[in-house]
Amino acid sequence: MIIFLFVDGLGIGKRDESNPFYVGSFPFFEKVFRQNTSYVDAVMSVEGLPQSATGQTSLFTGYNAARLLGHHKEGFPGSRLKDLIKKESLFKKLADQGYRPTFSNAYLIDDMEALNRQRFLSVTSLMAMTVEKKVRGLRQLAKGEAVFHDITNQSLADGSVPGPRQEALLARFGNHVDRYLINAVPEISPEKSARNLFEIARDHHFTLFEFFLTDKAGHEGDMEGAFAVLKRLEIFTETLLGLMNTGRQTLILTSDHGNIENLSVPTHTYNPVPLLIAGRGERYLKGITSLYEITPSLVENAHFLM
Repeated sequence: MIIFLFVDGLGIGKRDESNPFYVGSFPFFEKVFRQNTSYVDAVMSVEGLPQSATGQTSLFTGYNAARLLGHHKEGFPGSRLKDLIKKESLFKKLADQGYRPTFSNAYLIDDMEALNRQRFLSVTSLMAMTVEKKVRGLRQLAKGEAVFHDITNQSLADGSVPGPRQEALLARFGNHVDRYLINAVPEISPEKSARNLFEIARDHHFTLFEFFLTDKAGHEGDMEGAFAVLKRLEIFTETLLGLMNTGRQTLILTSDHGNIENLSVPTHTYNPVPLLIAGRGERYLKGITSLYEITPSLVENAHFLM
């Protein structure tokens, strides 16, 4: 069993006053980043700052998407990358070998026809929708059978999600959020959320969770906000690892590019990203130096890890 935490915008930065990891106190991350973590290149020999669409496509297909396009692409994948994801994604490769991958994140709308009307889909969404043919929604979230992107459901409880822009974008494609379902979702602790994710993972060979508030905090450049986001993630990750049988199961945490580790700039960074591997995978997932090497290594060693 593998639990894969994809943390958007998390790099390994300098130990200076612009780095919340250095300024704040994160003892669990300090320990595992020292003992269980290697550094992975996100630039991939392509000029320019690493970006989300190409970084995530590289991570989840095993192809250097930035080199394929000739540049780093921000935001959401376009047609060329979408075709690559549909044919070569990690989920598809695992499913073709008979394994059961799942995307644990909850969506505001879980109607597949409605989601397919959306113009913009993330790499993870497209990968999951192509293979699973479904997504988890607010009903599953209320029952603890999904995890919201903020870990605790706080943004649903305080009404900040969906925001006006998000609702307007959904409405453009004829989609609307059910407020009754939102109100049924309880706010929970990071520890409870970790337990929910672990229970989801017990029924699957490979379980993916995506956390992108790190990238958002990096762009905002607020140190206190970064502390809060990282502490929530730390508690969640530490609890999750504590639930796992590390002799038989594997926890992986990595990112697509740097950002939050340098709050002195509002952009992404050239820094390497962490590849944290804890548990059984430590014996098999070795020698990975670039984003696009992660998926091939996972697929090659799947029979040892599942």
